[in-house]
Amino acid sequence: MIDDASSVGSISLLEPVAASDPRLRLLKNPGSGLVAALNFGLSQARAEFVARMDADDIASPRSCR
Repeated sequence: MIDDASSVGSISLLEPVAASDPRLRLLKNPGSGLVAALNFGLSQARAEFVARMDADDIASPRSCR
């Protein structure tokens, strides 16, 4: 999860989630815009696959079958 200098309080919602699940990391980007945030996230990825999720995307275990 990448915070690109959000001003809507999403950090306070995401920090407990990231702290409780070792698969998730909350990374902070200085507010350089979408493309810079995406590239930063890709540079920090440790897994073979990366999933990009926007606010209007929906994912569930059933959608992956």
